[in-house]
Amino acid sequence: MKKTIVFVLLLCTAFVVLCACNLPVQSGSGDPDGNSSAVIETPADHNSYTFHSYQDVVKALTQKESKEYSKLREEQSVYGAAYKDTLSKFAAEDIKIAVPQFGECPMPLRNKDGYANISLLTSELYNLPWLWYHCVVNDQSLDVKISYLDAIENLDNVSPKTYTDVLELIAPQAPSPENYEKYESYKIIYEKKLVLKDGVAVNAMISELKSSSKVYVMFYYDGLLVTLCGDNAMFTDAFWQSFSISYH
Repeated sequence: MKKTIVFVLLLCTAFVVLCACNLPVQSGSGDPDGNSSAVIETPADHNSYTFHSYQDVVKALTQKESKEYSKLREEQSVYGAAYKDTLSKFAAEDIKIAVPQFGECPMPLRNKDGYANISLLTSELYNLPWLWYHCVVNDQSLDVKISYLDAIENLDNVSPKTYTDVLELIAPQAPSPENYEKYESYKIIYEKKLVLKDGVAVNAMISELKSSSKVYVMFYYDGLLVTLCGDNAMFTDAFWQSFSISYH
């Protein structure tokens, strides 16, 4: 299906750093030691839907009477099982829409002419669907990207505790603290404990790049894969103590 003009702009401009990172989109199919991992199919096609506000996302994913809701379901057939299952779980209210929170409010969106505030990607990193929130905090750009582990079949009896645990299941060859030296773009990848708002602790995987001051902070949180991409100087203890996820 034809991709929207906004999708092209997003790929070509807003997320150049993502491409430079060589972050993998392949899913797991087993590691060299023979350990099994969840296989996530590569869909026949992919797309990106864009939204102006948090309310627009809620309407498209959960409000069955809206035209936005109908559009997502009418076009889902070629975008893979993970995307289809995610839409079904939103419709059934088995999962809620996760929204990045800063302090007591949802993170401010960038509201920049010609660019989306929020993107729903039918298939991206690890072949999973992702919600990308394009935010601004203290006048600095910040992307918050969220995917749902519930979108993956055959993980009912698995209870990962960290992001690297998830990678072992779905993408064992993806860049990690153990293998990052094989990937030219990375200066270092390491794990660090972060304390979020209300004392919630997570064990994050942090990827620093050789050619950029931007870093990727990735962690597993309440069934979610969460990635924050922003300038390294932004991610202070005070920042994390104000960051949380709310549900709508």
